[in-house]
Amino acid sequence: MKILVVEDNPATQEIVRDIIDDTEYELKICSRGDTGQEQILKKEWDLFIFDIMLPGKDGFQLLKIAKKHHKFIPVIMFTALKAREKKIMAYDNGADDFINKPLHKWEFLSRIRSLLNLSLSYRQLEETQNIVITLANAVEAKDPYTRGHSDRVGHYSRKIAEVVGFSEEKAEDMYWAGILHDIGKLAIPMEILTKPGKLTAAEYEKVKKHPEISYRICKDLRTLRRVLPAIKHHHESWDGTGYPGGLEKKEIPVEARVMAVADAYDAMTSDRSYRKAMPRGKALSILKEGKDKQWQGAIVDRIIEILKEES
Repeated sequence: MKILVVEDNPATQEIVRDIIDDTEYELKICSRGDTGQEQILKKEWDLFIFDIMLPGKDGFQLLKIAKKHHKFIPVIMFTALKAREKKIMAYDNGADDFINKPLHKWEFLSRIRSLLNLSLSYRQLEETQNIVITLANAVEAKDPYTRGHSDRVGHYSRKIAEVVGFSEEKAEDMYWAGILHDIGKLAIPMEILTKPGKLTAAEYEKVKKHPEISYRICKDLRTLRRVLPAIKHHHESWDGTGYPGGLEKKEIPVEARVMAVADAYDAMTSDRSYRKAMPRGKALSILKEGKDKQWQGAIVDRIIEILKEES
């Protein structure tokens, strides 16, 4: 794992080299803030360590640059200063930790190992998100009429989740669940997905399998475990006529009730192989007519409020 240290004091540089040379980490040291900026921008890193007082650019400037271009890479700030306002300023700009000079070997190693583990976790999360996006793109490549649909369903699901009281983390999970809610359509024949006319009963039964297929594909993604019910049950209806479980009212997981409204609104306002997109006003009228019939009324009210704010 690669560590960039920007520190102008030769004695501190030597101590850092002595400590890290005994580890498996790759180390690069710069003496100036401007040369440190060049390194930040031209290479991938796993951990940044910046002194606050530097020639060229100071540590606060480097911190902002690092977080702008590598938002998931942890940053430690070196300082001999004890002024609380400096630390608060650094934390407000995204610093992950502070180490006071002079350095203590075992404390220093403990801090960098802890943050390198955090960096690894961030990378794994980033890789998972890239896989998720790739899978969603595969669905949209198969069915061009749904291009952008998954992202919009994720957006609306997250916004509704925020206003109905989900935690910030779970609301973010709802976005990723929205990205993947239709991934099961990869198993549906393309001639059915892009059919310009009405589906036969047999074809519709095949389409109805996609939420359960999506669930099976996603169930081992640990980052989505809290919102898997949204993926599996987003086609349930409040009156019990939906699928795959024929659940009704509050038998339907709240995550699925949220996504059902987000999915329905975007589907109605998007082009499909069998029809053109509805005007927004007509889609909202259908949602209102379906309150406490097809969808939970309180959630319909929430998306209407959100759409008013966005218009």
